[in-house]
Amino acid sequence: MGHAKPTVLGIAGRIGSGKSTLAEALASRLGWAWGGFGSYVRSVATSKGLRQDREALQELGQSLLADDCEAFCSSVLRAAGWRAGRPLVIDGIRHSKIIRVLRSLVLPSALVLLYVETPEEVLRDRRDRREPSARGHWQRLEGHSTEAEVAAGVRNAADLLLDGSKPVDDLVDEVIGFLRT
Repeated sequence: MGHAKPTVLGIAGRIGSGKSTLAEALASRLGWAWGGFGSYVRSVATSKGLRQDREALQELGQSLLADDCEAFCSSVLRAAGWRAGRPLVIDGIRHSKIIRVLRSLVLPSALVLLYVETPEEVLRDRRDRREPSARGHWQRLEGHSTEAEVAAGVRNAADLLLDGSKPVDDLVDEVIGFLRT
């Protein structure tokens, strides 16, 4: 798929919004590399022998962000196999600061930020099916600083808002149409 300049698609959304599913589908359809902040944080937790429940991963992600945001973002890009001038789909963007740093790191490519907005009842259903052990704890998990900025600051920075209750193939078509304009 040809673009005027190489693009990095960043995908954000709340826990259970469908951002990783969309990222994988987009990467597959476009033939682009894929990576994510969540998968990178899980790999760091594995290498350090840390717990991998959502709360532990939130704390580790927050620590990586606070220690050195640019190094964190560079590591995520490197883990995804990204090279300057190559397209990439990257999911799990949770902070405005990460958006600013990524925009700088991927130059001259454009970072196009997609936000997957999913109705509350769909989020609850997806979360409970995916992580039954967290049932009843979602409000606390959503209140963590790694999640707090997603619904406001990150959403407001998005170039395109997507309805996460739609079928993933429809969302992929919508994004590809957006990229062509």
